[in-house]
Amino acid sequence: MARPTLQLLLLALYVLYISGTGESAALANIVKARTALTTSLATAGSIKANILKLKTLKGLKATDSKVLKDCLGHVEESVDKLSQSVREIKFLGQVKGDKFVFHRGNVQTWTSTALTEINDCEEGLSGKALDRKIKGSVQGQVTNAKKLISNALATINQLAQ
Repeated sequence: MARPTLQLLLLALYVLYISGTGESAALANIVKARTALTTSLATAGSIKANILKLKTLKGLKATDSKVLKDCLGHVEESVDKLSQSVREIKFLGQVKGDKFVFHRGNVQTWTSTALTEINDCEEGLSGKALDRKIKGSVQGQVTNAKKLISNALATINQLAQ
């Protein structure tokens, strides 16, 4: 996953730049939150691609196919909500007052929904007797995405006006 690593490097450079120019810490926190969301989105997108690939395997059992289909639906919803959050967070550095609160609320709601969807996928994977290789292929990614989205949400929740 080179892209999230590059984004984290760019974030570190940007935070150093901001601290050197005396710009507000609030802007640095918005950049951190946006980077966390973008990383979460990239990870969820990778899960989606992996599940789509797994669904094409020959000899896939009907139960495995159903669990993958359900999980895919949750992951697609998570990708959609994270995409909305990434678009919405761009407004936070440009607005103040009630507009800031409105846009931050949207980002919080959509990111929270993305986390719920990933949790639902994880629960679906853990409660079923899946093929070990399929389960292992998806479950690690889902657990990682859950942590990333949770961290992004925590960063968003700390944003102040």
